[in-house]
Amino acid sequence: MRRFVILLLVFFMFGCVDNNLSNISSSVNELISGPSTFYLNGMVTNINNKSLENVKIVLFNSTVRYESRTDKNGMYSFSNIPSGTYSLALYKDGYKNYSYPPIYYYAGNYSLDFMLVKDCLYYPIDKYRNYILRYGYNGTIYRTKINCTLEYPENSSLYIFPDITDSQAFYIGDNRMLLLELNNIDNRYSYIEFRFIVNTSGKEEIVVKNPKEYSISKAAAEQSIYLGERSWYDSKRGSVKFIDPNNPEIKEIVEEVMKRTNSSDSWTIAKELFIWLKNNTEYFNIGGIGLGEYVQSPAELLKSRKGDCDELSYLYISLLRAANIPSRFVIGYLVTNSSTFSKHMWVEFYAGEWIPVEVAGTGDLADEINMFGVLTNSHVPIFIDDGTSRSMMAGGCNYEYYGKLPSVSQYIYYDSVSYSPAYIAVCSDGERYLTEVKE
Repeated sequence: MRRFVILLLVFFMFGCVDNNLSNISSSVNELISGPSTFYLNGMVTNINNKSLENVKIVLFNSTVRYESRTDKNGMYSFSNIPSGTYSLALYKDGYKNYSYPPIYYYAGNYSLDFMLVKDCLYYPIDKYRNYILRYGYNGTIYRTKINCTLEYPENSSLYIFPDITDSQAFYIGDNRMLLLELNNIDNRYSYIEFRFIVNTSGKEEIVVKNPKEYSISKAAAEQSIYLGERSWYDSKRGSVKFIDPNNPEIKEIVEEVMKRTNSSDSWTIAKELFIWLKNNTEYFNIGGIGLGEYVQSPAELLKSRKGDCDELSYLYISLLRAANIPSRFVIGYLVTNSSTFSKHMWVEFYAGEWIPVEVAGTGDLADEINMFGVLTNSHVPIFIDDGTSRSMMAGGCNYEYYGKLPSVSQYIYYDSVSYSPAYIAVCSDGERYLTEVKE
């Protein structure tokens, strides 16, 4: 007891520095019974009150640091922690970090529950779209023979006028096609008005793919038909390489990207090549595909740096195949509220499954990168590349004529209803998913 009295007198003689009697009492208590300790536990949930597993909780001050992690029920605990002033910080991939202000913990038991908010951007969308789509060609011919090829999906119907038109169904891969011929080259009629219309309807839903490691070598072995170059004969230019992975400039671009990325993963390289495409080219709409307009080769696009959806698709496929990543194009229509109607083309690459990529977007670059591997329900596919050169000019019209030039136009009509509002969440940990609420 004598030692305790001496020490107590010393404290009072020197004024106790901060004049805090409670601190003196605490110090004296520690001298008598040793340091006091406290216990802290609680639960961590998300905004929907769902428990979060594997959240790291750090209890710290300027001299010490303690860590705990939540279990499968979202529970954490700290035991036998010396009393004192501590701050708390919570961390979990895909969630915003959370800091709890410093407080003094006396001896005893404490319970603190926390709610973490996802570290995500939220893009509003509708999950589903019901549509009616009609497409084809119409116009007037004179002393002309016209041939049109139409994508003719299963479960669709056909309207042909006039009935003197010859028609024949055939297949390119799994794609049903229709060849139509109207011949007035003998000038039997002064003119003929025609309509070749495909009617189809259905339901589309948004597609969200997330990155999964899949080696380029494995992907190439499984889908080798979608590698290498593809050419098509153009009456004015001869044979044109529209998919050109062996182009020296394309090979140089891909080699630089792969060296910088230092990865052999299909998704990683495909995304980096997409970023290169968006940074170095510009979408320029010249009115759709299928009416015989001039289509730039990848080599030409590398010079102009401006291209339509098909030209950008061919260049991106060339870049992917130069990296030995299987890739193909999809032809369809965009069923949106736009007043401009035309055929559309986008790309898919293979990484254990086919991943869609919209290369002709015009939005903010960061948003387009966030949407890599996402396909909106406004995309209605009618033809999928079968890996052969024949796919490259699947649809369209050509004609021979004498005298007056024929009038040929694309016909497109659609009506659609989108529904089931939701969000695409794009999170800091790379995860993307559909959700009906912001979490």
